[in-house]
Amino acid sequence: MMGVGIASAMTWSLLFKWSSVVYQVLPGMGAGILVYLVAQLFTPNSLSLFRRQK
Repeated sequence: MMGVGIASAMTWSLLFKWSSVVYQVLPGMGAGILVYLVAQLFTPNSLSLFRRQK
């Protein structure tokens, strides 16, 4: 998650040069959250953070 966030923030500022349009940290945070949500789809239910243990 951290690698994707850092890479997207660097791409946002260095390649696209959109830092003046949207704060530079926002794309990195969004990419990290997206990776987390996609990973939750592939994680077994026993390891899920949102599931209550019985």
